[in-house]
Amino acid sequence: MKKHVLFLSLTLIIFTACDKVKDPGIEVPKPIDEALISTYWNIISEKYDLLDEQGQIIQQYQRDYDKKYEFTSDHTFKRTASDGTWRNGTYSITREDKKDYLNLFLEPRNGWPADTLKYEVTAYTDKTMSWYGVRENMPYTDANGEEKTAPIRHGYLELHCPCRD
Repeated sequence: MKKHVLFLSLTLIIFTACDKVKDPGIEVPKPIDEALISTYWNIISEKYDLLDEQGQIIQQYQRDYDKKYEFTSDHTFKRTASDGTWRNGTYSITREDKKDYLNLFLEPRNGWPADTLKYEVTAYTDKTMSWYGVRENMPYTDANGEEKTAPIRHGYLELHCPCRD
């Protein structure tokens, strides 16, 4: 009996003596699908690196646009510019190896063929989002004006949600 009383006493001391972990008050963002459809996302910048077979940078370019993405709950999207709709399509969100991916299925438009883009969502909050995507066999024009094809293109997009400021 003495052993039981001693055991209960020690257990009580251990549980009451431990420091309690306080909630750090960190705001956890919504799941990515909810964050996407809540509003529109302005593209702050698009940066691209064209790479050769050895992974060396052939060319870099950047685009700063007056464009935005609008995602709907029925899995359609529009990428619009100040002069009108640029591309439409559907999207899906997948999770692979603990990473979120945004898959954009683009409809053909003005000579552009149907296409699929896959971006890893590298960071997001309720106000900002970053995407990273890799494409193969990207045509480009070199410094001499010659048309060539880069084996790999790395793309980095930064987006901002202005209505949540």
